[in-house]
Amino acid sequence: MPARAVRRAATGEVLSSPFLLPCALSTGYHPRMTLETDIFQRRRIDFQRLEGFGFSPCESGYRHAETFMNGMFRAEILVSQKGEVSGRVIDLDAGDEFLPLHAEGHAGAFVSEIRDGYARVLRSIAEHCSTPQPFLHAQANRLAEKLMLHYGDEPDFPFRKFPAYGVFRHAGSRKWYALIMSIPFSRLTSKTKSRTQAEGNIVEILNIKIGQTNPESLLEEEGIYPCYHMNRANWVSVLLEDVLPDGRVMELVKESRAATGAAGTPRRQAPCPSDGRAGGHV
Repeated sequence: MPARAVRRAATGEVLSSPFLLPCALSTGYHPRMTLETDIFQRRRIDFQRLEGFGFSPCESGYRHAETFMNGMFRAEILVSQKGEVSGRVIDLDAGDEFLPLHAEGHAGAFVSEIRDGYARVLRSIAEHCSTPQPFLHAQANRLAEKLMLHYGDEPDFPFRKFPAYGVFRHAGSRKWYALIMSIPFSRLTSKTKSRTQAEGNIVEILNIKIGQTNPESLLEEEGIYPCYHMNRANWVSVLLEDVLPDGRVMELVKESRAATGAAGTPRRQAPCPSDGRAGGHV
């Protein structure tokens, strides 16, 4: 390694682009591995903060590199144009990618130390270059923003056992009109529909009450399923994976809001995953 590179690595100085593979061509990045996913889930990248932190624009988005563990290793981070975070670690002594970082089954003390150091780099980026979001997926978060904008309704998270399940309620009656849950896709339905999700993938769904719409016709729409864990005669589940456009999802939420309002006929709601602290009333 050139002496200049050794000196810069030893000081922990952020390395410039000559030490990075071209981000559009690099095959070493791991777009959906555990560390990146765990740290950046429920967070949204703020692109305006990236360059101030030290990221540089590239064809695929933004990239950043910095050394850790006394300059022995370099973390290379790529933020895609969609805001997806991926990365890898380079062993500067060997000059190669440190592959055990993302490999299952490697849990020795040295590998754990490197993972911890890399995780600190990722957490620093998350703290300085992203904002917290209530839900995992973009459509769920866009929906939450729209409900706040249109109705002033924010989700609450009443379940101890399921702290990520968000409930939207009428301000006055506190009745539910929408519930966002994260579940394995395989639990949603055995109904045959064209699927882009692997069976074991975690997805977010929106449970809403059926208003005047014929339930059979609703279930013919792509992305709408018999309701998970609630009364299927009165509720349906909508897959929040951009299968249905936002406008259609908002139409369904508006209908559910009307069906669960004071003018609607109250019905007892089938129990959702609950710990006794909260429940619906319709």
